[in-house]
Amino acid sequence: MAQMANCPAPVSSIPDELLIHIFDIGQTASWQDEDEPPRFEVLVSHINRRWRNVALTTPTLWRR
Repeated sequence: MAQMANCPAPVSSIPDELLIHIFDIGQTASWQDEDEPPRFEVLVSHINRRWRNVALTTPTLWRR
């Protein structure tokens, strides 16, 4: 039991540049009416601390 550790999920090793590209594609693919929150960029910014930092520093994600 002392040697057990949480293994990081494979998605944790995705480089930031690729994550940004995935965010851009996801935002393009997820069209919503303005009356239907939350928006894609808000959703991805709530996944974890790293994704939030990447999302908040990606201006193209917030251009709408």
